[in-house]
Amino acid sequence: MEEGVPVGEHSTGTRKRRKSGTSKRKREQENRYTDKDPDMLQFEPPCNHKEGRYRCCSIPAFYLIQQRKRVLNHHDKLQQDRLLGSMMSVSVPKRRRPRKDGEKLNSMFIRYQVRVHDETLPIC
Repeated sequence: MEEGVPVGEHSTGTRKRRKSGTSKRKREQENRYTDKDPDMLQFEPPCNHKEGRYRCCSIPAFYLIQQRKRVLNHHDKLQQDRLLGSMMSVSVPKRRRPRKDGEKLNSMFIRYQVRVHDETLPIC
């Protein structure tokens, strides 16, 4: 009689299998949404608001780093957008006419705010 292959001792064949772990696309996505400058050493404020309605430059760097870490802790864009959405408030604008002729009407107005201590500061 012919001898067969005993159960459990067969070869896996020549079929290629993916390696377990993260794919190249997933690694690139995580790299894109990670923090490149965690201590904000290269950060320069985009505006000069220190007093008045917006106080962007009066916020201590510690709170900016804290908020940034909170957002960039997640490597998924949808989770980051969800956290950023909590820092925004959307309302209908008071001035509905366009600034120039031929432009479309403004349909929404978005305000951004950052939480410092127990106070919410509006930023530009």
